[in-house]
This record gives sequence, C-alpha cells and structure tokens, in this order.
Amino acid sequence: MRMTTAEQIAEALGGIRSGDGWIARCPAHDDRTPSLSVANGDGKTLVYCHAGCSQTVVIAALRDAGQWPEAARLTDHRLSSCTSYTIRDADGTSVAVHVREDRPGSGKSMWWTRPNGTTGLGRRPATSLPLYGTERLSIGESGTTVVVTEGERAADAVTSLGALAVGTVTGAKTIPDDDVLSVLAGRDVVLWPDHDEPGRRHMTGIAARLLALGCAPRVIAWSGARDEGDDAADYLARGGEADELAKLIADAQPYDAGVHGDGPPNPHAGAFKMIDGRDFLAEPDDPLEPLIGGLIRPGQVTLVSSPCGSGKSVLALFVIAAIALGGRLFGRELKAESVLLIDVDNPRDEVRRRLKRILAREDAPLGAFKFAGSGEEPPTLMEPQRWATMAADRFKLIVLESQNRLIPAKETDTQHFQRAVSTLRDLASRGPAVWLNGNTTKSGQNSRGSGVLRDGVDWSFEVRDATGWAPDGKGTDWWSNLPEANVAAWQAAVSRKRGRSAIRIAIVCNKARSGKTPDPRVVELQMPEDGPWTTVDVTEEIEGAHSGAQRSAKADAEQDYREARDALARLVQERYLAGDPIREAGAVFFLRAEPHKMGRDPATRLVGLGGAVGDGTAQWRRERWDVARSTNRSNPLVLIPCAEPWPKVASPGGPPERLEAAAPLAIGPGDPKVSSIHGSVARERAGDSHTSAPCGSGVGGIAPTEPVAPQGRERDAILPNAAGTNPEALDV
Repeated sequence: MRMTTAEQIAEALGGIRSGDGWIARCPAHDDRTPSLSVANGDGKTLVYCHAGCSQTVVIAALRDAGQWPEAARLTDHRLSSCTSYTIRDADGTSVAVHVREDRPGSGKSMWWTRPNGTTGLGRRPATSLPLYGTERLSIGESGTTVVVTEGERAADAVTSLGALAVGTVTGAKTIPDDDVLSVLAGRDVVLWPDHDEPGRRHMTGIAARLLALGCAPRVIAWSGARDEGDDAADYLARGGEADELAKLIADAQPYDAGVHGDGPPNPHAGAFKMIDGRDFLAEPDDPLEPLIGGLIRPGQVTLVSSPCGSGKSVLALFVIAAIALGGRLFGRELKAESVLLIDVDNPRDEVRRRLKRILAREDAPLGAFKFAGSGEEPPTLMEPQRWATMAADRFKLIVLESQNRLIPAKETDTQHFQRAVSTLRDLASRGPAVWLNGNTTKSGQNSRGSGVLRDGVDWSFEVRDATGWAPDGKGTDWWSNLPEANVAAWQAAVSRKRGRSAIRIAIVCNKARSGKTPDPRVVELQMPEDGPWTTVDVTEEIEGAHSGAQRSAKADAEQDYREARDALARLVQERYLAGDPIREAGAVFFLRAEPHKMGRDPATRLVGLGGAVGDGTAQWRRERWDVARSTNRSNPLVLIPCAEPWPKVASPGGPPERLEAAAPLAIGPGDPKVSSIHGSVARERAGDSHTSAPCGSGVGGIAPTEPVAPQGRERDAILPNAAGTNPEALDV
C-alpha cells in the first residue's frame, strides 16, 4: 500500500494549509475547532493533536478510517500496529474505546479512551464496562450459545468463524461486575480460557459468578494450545475452521471446580424457584442469636470504627480467643467455634505476641482458629470472585483487619465501597458473623467510606478511648460526654494512657439494622508487661460514677441558683430604695455576668418567676415604671421587691443587716436636685409616679404581700454599673 502523505491526510480530513503543514479536525475526538497539525518531516508523516490526544490514538483513528497505512512509522522509529476496539452497551451506544498496540519484539500495550477522544476512563472502573460484543447478543434468542473469551481479539476470531462471542475487557486479574455478566443469563454460556494460569483463574472467577446468576457454564478444552497464553485468536491463526470450532463448542464440558479449578458448587443452576406465600410465612423463625454482648450476630456484618490506636484490634483478639476456645466474655458463656482472622494491617509478630498473652499459654487447643496475613495473600474486598470460592460457612466468626488495607480506595470511590459491601454481605449470607475493623475520619465523627460502608453493614459500633476518664454528670447518659476522638485530641489520649498497663475503651452502637440496640459498655483491657492479658467489663462502675456526678452537679447547680437568686434579690431591694428600680433586661444581664454566669434561658426564667423559693414566696414582681413624660421614653418593666428589705450578707460573727428606706426628699415640680445615694448620682425629677400591684400576680401559688415603697416622689436614678458604664445606655 502506498504511503499516505501529510497532504493526502489533510485533504481527507478537510484540512487547510498552515505554514509548512496543514491543520485539520482530529479524528480521535469530537473536534469542532481544527486542532490536528499534519506535516512531513525526515521521510515521516508527523501528526500532533493540540487538544491532548496522544499520537498513538490519532494514528489508530486514522488507520481505522483507512488514512494511515501499516508502512507508516511513528516518530520514535518503531514499527507498530494499533487496533481499536469499540465497547458498546446492549443498545449499541459507544461507551469506551480499547486501543491495542502490538510492537514487534517488545510485546503489546493497551489503553483506554472515551468516545470524545479523551484518554482514560476517568473514575469509571473497567469491571463496570460492558462485555466486548454485548450488542451482538440482541440477535440471539434465549438459550443461544455464546462463547466468552478473554479479550476483544479472541472474541473477534470466534465471531469470524460464524459463532456468537463476547470478550471480557478487564484483563485477567479481575472479572466483570455481576451487572455486566447478567446479559448472559438464560443462554448456553461456553467459556474459552487463555492457555495459562491467569487465564484459567480469570474464567474460574467468571464461572463462579455465572453460577450465582443462574447460568450453568461450560468450558472449552482446546488440545491444540501449546504456547503460554494461547487463545481463540491463535486457534484462528493456526488454521482453525468453523466446523472444528463447532465441535469444540459442542464438546465443551459443564464447569466443575474439581476439574477446571476451585469454585463453589452450583446452587442456582437453571431458573430460580419461587415458593407459595403461605409456605413462606409457615417457615420456622431462625432468630439471630447475638454474641459477645450484641457486638456480633451470625449471618450479619458488624463495622467497628475508631481512630488508630484506640484498642479495637486487641478487643477483636479477645473475642477471637473466647469463641475459638470457648469461655466467658462480657457475662456470656461461649462454646468453642471455628474462627478466621484475616489481618493484613498489623505485623505478624505483633499479632502472635498479643494472642499468646491473651491465651496465657502457647499450647492452647486452637484447632478451630485459622489465620491469614499478608504472606498468605488474601484478596481485597473488591475481588468478590476470590471470596466466592472460600468456604465461609465453616466459620462462626470472620474478623477482617482492617478496612484501609482490604478496601484500598479513596473516600470518593463510591463504586469500590459498594463492591466491598457486596462482598461482605455475600460472606455473611453463608452463615458466619463478619467483623470489619475500620477507622474514622479526621473529625472522629464518621467512619471512612463516604457513608456507603456504614449504610451497607448491619451493625456499626464506635470505639472511644476512655482511659483515665470519669463522667462529669453532664447530660442524661454517660456516653454523651466521652473524650473527643478527632485528630486534635491525640495528645490528650496519649497523656491519659501514659504509664498505664490497662486501657479502657467505650463501645457504643450507632447503627442497628434490626432488634434491640445493644447498651453501651466500657471494657478495661488489662495488658501487663509480664503475665496473661485479661478483660474486665467496668460498665457498672462508670454508670455509678455518672450517677454520683449527676447528684453532685445537681447539688452544685441548686446552690449556684440560690446564691444568684439571693444576690439579685438584694440588688432589686437596693435599686428600689435608691429610687432606680432595676429593669427586667438588666436583671437578666446581671445573672448572666460574673460571678453567676447563668444561661440566657435559666436567667430569664428566674427573673420571670420572681425568685420564688421552695415555699412559693416570690421575692420581686414586675411592673411598668412611669417615667417622666419629658423623657419621651416608654415605661419599662422593672423589678419591685415583694417583702421587707432584703437582708444584706451577714458579716462574720454578726447578724444580717437590713437596708433602711431612704428619707423622702423635699423637692418641687421642675426643680431637679442632685444627691448621692449609695455612692451613685441620681437625677431627681418631680411629677414622676409609679403604681404598685399586689405581689404574686402572675405567679401561681404565691401569696400577695404588701410592697415596700419609698415615701415621697419617685426618682429616676442613674447608677453606674460595675464597669463604670452608664446602664441607661444598656437599657437596664
């Protein structure tokens, strides 16, 4: 084929001359403004997309359009061949493009582009992409045979021989999601694995998921495969014909885990069954008996979250030892059951050291206990096909340590967390209780996982460090004032734990899917340097301390209330005798200031109740005070004493003193005089008056008493407050 020049490429793309080359619309993306430069140079055709498409992607698009011959060379002088595979959904809509570059002597490379030409898939995982050739399935009826291959090239090879085929696009290390594989439901599925171990494991994982989806897959055995990685494309390249392929498909054997690799039995072969509603309601109940104080339940998933270093890993080991050996924990007798610990977070030596201390002896009968660490290479929770092959029903409890390692995803990767939740629930559906240790966010308020993880589990518990902490009696419940658990609180936590061989942790349930929410508890983990480790439930001790603190706090609050009330009563008496009754707002301000520091609502309530004491007697009442008309001010609400002058604070060794009413001042109308009253300056006005009402009005059960009023004309006195500020400006 004759080499296409830059000019010919530009002409085919409708380009125009620009300098020594041409500018045209790029064929690799939706290019509305010409962004592709095309030129000749040093015997090569040069292309460059200013919008960001890679040179290889542009050449692949040109090749698909027949505008780039195989003889053309890349600028790096390497001969290569690029093939683009368009991935479409069932409706035929383009979803992504898979580009494959084969380089002689150096293997192949593959990459993704989106339909608009942008390189990569963004945040979309390849496992969620449709199977290559999914749109072809619309031509086949239910029950039609379809061959599943690994990769697009192998699928095209099968299709070229007249058979219906689709290909996976995930690579051998992972498999498509269940939603992707569901298009195969109801069909005769034949799997063609690559001739290597990764290829066989890839198809084994797909077979396991197809069984769960109700398919009964078969597996092709091609005896002509001789080289590592041989697939259907190699079958075609070696002269394979349609008749031979038809025989291979007809001879394909049903998937068998013992023959084709590890896999679960086939519990869902064929169509799913339905039972009558009456039979369903007549089935006996199988209550999920809570274990370990409600922390775990068989068949359900528990998430235990806390900041790093809070003690949840040690707590999990105590639970494991109690179930594996049988014993008593949190007031409950347990019988020995099988337990699996998967810990890819803590060092093996540390896990071993802790377990030996908890078990108290190295020869403990732990035949029912299984362990898998990083060395055993357990799968992440985003690999459901590998978990599907595990015999989870063998265990009473599976403990997973920890979320960060088993779900290696960012907070925003919602799809990854959804897949992890699906894996967890699948494990629990096979019988065991599943316990996942997780970490909280920096604020300490939520577990990691953008809410998806917590929403997907059955039970969620928060673990807080309670070492060296005692309830202060505030709030109804002791757990409402536990120490903070955010990043900024680490210093306080370290200080509380310093020098201690025992730590305390509070365990509080913050989500319960069904049944009674377990009561919060505090557990002391005793971990001496020498000797066995033990655990003690100290919840009753904490509850007792909380009740005592509440009683003490209540007594202190009552005393503070009485002192504040008495102080205000004295102030009301003093201000009234001085001719300057304190205003209602000023009284509230007085109670909220030092030294009383009452809240706004309690202060307002105390003022409104008139300072009524236990016998129902009010100390003051509220009245409208008639100030001089010349001031153009509204009549304010003031406090008027209800009884005899309030006693002053008793002097040491002597009886309380009483305030005497000030002597009347003989002044005439319009003749203001200035006098000093209790060290304050008062403006005396003539013509002011006030009207008193029986004390106790508006306060139920308070007997009316005669007010004590000064003789003579009333005075609108201006008294300085404690800071020397005119209280009139504060409207008091």
